[in-house]
Amino acid sequence: DEDGNGFIDDINGWDVVNNSGNIDPPSESYDHGTHVAGIASGATNNGVGIASIGFSCKLMGIRASSNTNPNSVPGGYNGILYAANMGAHIINMSWGGGTASQTNQSVIEFALSKGCILVAAAGNGGSSSESYPAAYNGVISVANTTASDAKNPSSQFGSWVKISAPGTSILSTIPFGTYGNLSGTSMASPMVAGLLGLMK
Repeated sequence: DEDGNGFIDDINGWDVVNNSGNIDPPSESYDHGTHVAGIASGATNNGVGIASIGFSCKLMGIRASSNTNPNSVPGGYNGILYAANMGAHIINMSWGGGTASQTNQSVIEFALSKGCILVAAAGNGGSSSESYPAAYNGVISVANTTASDAKNPSSQFGSWVKISAPGTSILSTIPFGTYGNLSGTSMASPMVAGLLGLMK
């Protein structure tokens, strides 16, 4: 812990589930976070792969996923706390579910008090049901649009959604040096987060 921040060897980020500085995906099935990161701020103007909206803003890698299920994010709110305490300006949250809690709203409010801007995927249930963390107070919730600027049928919608962004068949980075297309509000959210990073 050379920098004395309480986390040993977190030079590249932090795995909040395993308390480790190793944020590498454990297998190719853990492609979601790498794809999201590439959309937000993959290296740009290097003649390789894709150009990101964030135009190479700095990324803070945080692994919050389960060790056994790439679709489960048990460390999401601990990841928000880590990012806020380590000075993140924008926090993208491309995960969510249908249950709210005051404890998690308090985590959001703590990050806001640190000056963070929080952006989250609205969800892919195709309904107006609220999804969290996107529907918490203070979070910019993002719906998914297609290439023709129409709402993707799978995207959540409603007055609680703040903005829409492209999230359908988005080409971005996937683990171990390759590229692929994914769709969902998880792809729309980093479009907004990356733009906010560029503006900041």
